[in-house]
Amino acid sequence: MDAESQAFPARVGRYRVLGPLGVGGMASVYLAASEGAAGFSREVALKVLHPHLLADDQLVQQFLTEARVAAKIRHPNVVPVTDVVQERSQAFLVMELVEGATLSEVRRIAAKDGVDLPFRIWARWVADALAGLHAAHELADASGAPLGLVHRDFSPQNILIGRDGSARLSDFGIVKLTGGDAMTKSGVVKGKVHYMAPEQVRGDSLDRRCDVWAAGVLLWELATRRRLRSSKDDVQVLLEIVAGDPPRASSVGPVEPPGLDDVIASALVSDREHRCPSAAELRARLTEAAGPGGVADASECAAWLSAHVQAFFDDRQKKLEALRASPGDAGQSSASDAQPALTPAGDASSTDAEPTVGASLARSMPDAASSGRRTPLWAWALGAVALLGLLAGIVQLGARPPRRASAPSEGPPAASSAALIAAAPELPVHVTLIANARIVALSVDGRSVPVASPGNQIELDLPEFARGRREVLLEATAEGGRKSSLLWKGEGRAEFEFEAQKPSPRPSAAKPAAPGKSPLAKNPYGK
Repeated sequence: MDAESQAFPARVGRYRVLGPLGVGGMASVYLAASEGAAGFSREVALKVLHPHLLADDQLVQQFLTEARVAAKIRHPNVVPVTDVVQERSQAFLVMELVEGATLSEVRRIAAKDGVDLPFRIWARWVADALAGLHAAHELADASGAPLGLVHRDFSPQNILIGRDGSARLSDFGIVKLTGGDAMTKSGVVKGKVHYMAPEQVRGDSLDRRCDVWAAGVLLWELATRRRLRSSKDDVQVLLEIVAGDPPRASSVGPVEPPGLDDVIASALVSDREHRCPSAAELRARLTEAAGPGGVADASECAAWLSAHVQAFFDDRQKKLEALRASPGDAGQSSASDAQPALTPAGDASSTDAEPTVGASLARSMPDAASSGRRTPLWAWALGAVALLGLLAGIVQLGARPPRRASAPSEGPPAASSAALIAAAPELPVHVTLIANARIVALSVDGRSVPVASPGNQIELDLPEFARGRREVLLEATAEGGRKSSLLWKGEGRAEFEFEAQKPSPRPSAAKPAAPGKSPLAKNPYGK
């Protein structure tokens, strides 16, 4: 069996690989050991660029150059990048292993158990992350000239909460320099849609205020305990972002402590010239709003984690121990230059669970890769939706009406594709797809696969790039553009549930607006 079909390599450079931790759009992350003289061994996390991306020299150099810059950041609230390596057929960076959970995971556990996540606790974690973010923004070269780093993916998936109660900012492998380096012309827009700033959506030049906006979105969501953008349609989210300032957190309900609402609003100003200017300033405003009691210290945060997240920590520790106990697994390749067979697992922007290592895996989205001004992200998204709608309409002309759908199901979150992977058998090559509507399009791990005959049942042989895996993300599109996805681990058939198609509304005469009132008076994005 060749290296591409192996589960993971035995070694990457001088690092002995113990097992896979997660997979994302650009890279796979492995638990590994750095071995030295006299029996010295230290566990690290390796972020290895996917083999199919190595053919793009510009992308590889961007990955390595940005990582080398990130390695210069030295701050207690930043997960350090300790090494950056390019060898014959590999490009990877080495990060400190942080045993803990992401802020996203902590929030999900608390919500599932009905436990309140106190302001004092989460404010401390956001303050820590903002301190690390400001250190990155302030990074300068040897002459003292600022490098102008922009993180571009400040989100709860990239804030790692250690067992000690402190928070560290991760994934500086996708930072961007604003100083005109060639790597800024790669044609790659990075980040999670819900946390993108208006200028990021429009494809404008970016500076540190882009990250301040993302921090404002996170604060809004923590204060209100809900998503700022509730739509699952990325196009709708992008349109809302560029439409104007979002509603205040206080429009959802009371915001405590007093003053927090103003702090959040100062970071969520569409015109960046009037936005809170820096992460340090936002951190100062946040801690000031906390009042006399202030934010919690690390020991208080650690005690809260021990009381409410200990079961999660224990489970993750068992999985790490399983990886440590079984090096040389049959899934490994014996070649020292073997490549990981794990491939991108769809869009990580919708996932909450990320590998708790020195880098969580951000999604990569194409923009104009050619010259001059980039095509805005929302324009690409609108074009893609229009094309999908046209194709679905053509197929629907000869299709029989879809069967009545059962209760809608969102399916397993894409987060599972980035969770710790236990020692499981490889997937069977053949899978039967069953759906409550005619499937007209398919993708496996984010890559489109042809559908020879649309229908409610499709027999699929996994494409070459997905074979030898332990799990794959299957995404199906039904007539009318309805989508459903699931993480398939080989258990029987793959069953998709599509929401019932909504009937077209009957046209009705528009009612005139009441005298003195604007038709958009209740629309926070229309003013």
